[in-house]
Amino acid sequence: MNQPSDRLNRRRFLLGLGCGLVGGGAAGYGVAEVRKHLSNANGPIVPIDTGKLTYQRKQFTGKCVEDPKPEFPLPGPYPGKVVEVHHPRSVVDGRPQLEVVRRMIERGMIELTGAPDGTAAWRKFFEKGDRVGIKVNPVGYARKPGVVGAISNFATIIAIVEGLQSAGLRRKDIFLFERYANEFRAAGYDRFIERELPGMEWYASSTNYTGGQIDLEGRDVDAQGKRAPADPHVTGYDPDHFRRFDFLAKEHDPNNPLCYESHVSRIVTEMANKIITIPVLKDHRSGGITMALKNMSHGMVNNVNRTHVGKEKGENRCGVFIPKIVALPAIRSKCVLHILDGLIGAYEGGPGSWNKSWATWEYRSLLFATDPVAMDHVGMDVLDAERVRRGWAPVAEMGVAGNNRSGGEQFYLRQPEHVELAAFLEVGRFEPERIEYRRLTLEG
Repeated sequence: MNQPSDRLNRRRFLLGLGCGLVGGGAAGYGVAEVRKHLSNANGPIVPIDTGKLTYQRKQFTGKCVEDPKPEFPLPGPYPGKVVEVHHPRSVVDGRPQLEVVRRMIERGMIELTGAPDGTAAWRKFFEKGDRVGIKVNPVGYARKPGVVGAISNFATIIAIVEGLQSAGLRRKDIFLFERYANEFRAAGYDRFIERELPGMEWYASSTNYTGGQIDLEGRDVDAQGKRAPADPHVTGYDPDHFRRFDFLAKEHDPNNPLCYESHVSRIVTEMANKIITIPVLKDHRSGGITMALKNMSHGMVNNVNRTHVGKEKGENRCGVFIPKIVALPAIRSKCVLHILDGLIGAYEGGPGSWNKSWATWEYRSLLFATDPVAMDHVGMDVLDAERVRRGWAPVAEMGVAGNNRSGGEQFYLRQPEHVELAAFLEVGRFEPERIEYRRLTLEG
C-alpha cells in the first residue's frame, strides 16, 4: 500500500495493527474484544426469547476541551462533544417543520461552538471563498406508497444552506452530493434544489448501484454487460486517492488491481475544500448502525459493495472497512461538520425501506458534532434504547448467530464495533467518560 494517501505515521500504523484493521484482517486487540466491550457497556441484556429485554442508557460524563488548531477536521475543534437539540413540534403529521428546524439548527450550532449567535457559529467553520459540499443520505427514501422514509430532510438542508449564507457564502459556492445519481433523483433532491434552492448544483460519484463498483468514471457495467451512459452530474473517482484491502466481491476479477481498491470521489478530492455531512439516525444489518462514519466511508468512495454482500456471497467487512476509509487524509481533511438528522429515524430494517422489517419513528431531534465517533456512539445509544423499548435487541446482539427476530439477518453478527475501532485511528473519541453530551429541548 504505497499510495500517498495510504501512508500512516508509525503510531497510527501500529494502532491499525492492534485493531486488526490492516489488510482487512482481525487480529491483536481485535473485533472480539471490542464486541465484548460494546455488549458489556450496554448494560444487562436478557435474550429476547425470555420476553424481557432491558437496556441501560450510557452515562456520557466527559468534558470537551476546545482545540483551536486541530491537525485534522476529524475529530476537529470539539473532540468528544455532541449536542442534541430536540423539539416536540419539529415533525407534525410526518412532515418536518422548516421554521422549527431553523431554530434547532441555530441553537445547535451555538451550543456546539459557544458562539454568541448563529452567524458567528457558522463563521467558526466557514468563510467567503469556501467551496462547501453537503453530503446527503437518500438511501432510506420511501420506495413504495404507505412507507415512511428516513433521509436527510429537505428542511434540514434548507436551514444549513441558510446558515452558510449567513457566513458569507453564495449559493453557487454550495452544492449537494451523494454516491449514486439515481438514488439522489429517486429521493427527489434534484427537484427540491430546483424548487427551493435555485442557483445551487448537485453531483454524484456514480450513476447507479452495481455489484462491481470499480469504474473510475462512475459508469459501471450492469448485470447485462451494459455500461452506464454519461451523466453531467456524475464525477467519478480519483485514481490517486484510495485504500487497498485484500477482499473482493463475487463479481470481481482477482487479477484486476482495481478490485482491491476503494477510490475517493473526485467530489471530495477536487470540488470541495470543506464538507458538511448530514447522516441519518438508522440501524444497518451489516454495520449495526449507519450514521456519521458510514455516511463517509460508504458515501465517498467506490467499491463498497464488497464489504456487505451477504452470507451467500461474501463476508461482512464493515467493521474493518469503515474506520480505515474515514481515516484517509483526503476524507479526514475535508469533513468539518456533522449534523445528524434524527427528525425521523429508522430503528430496524435499515439501511433502506426495501427490508420487510423497516420501521421508523419520529425522534424529532438533530445532533451536532465535529467528532463523528462521539456522534455515532451517542446515536447508537439513542437507537438501542428505542429498539429495546419496541422489543428489538441492541444492534450489537443482532445477526444470524445472535438475535434474528425478523428472520432477515444476513450476517453472522452485525458490526457496530466500527465505531470504537475508528477511535483507535484517532478520528474521534469513543469512551463515554471522554464524551460530553448535551441534550436540549426547545419549546414554542
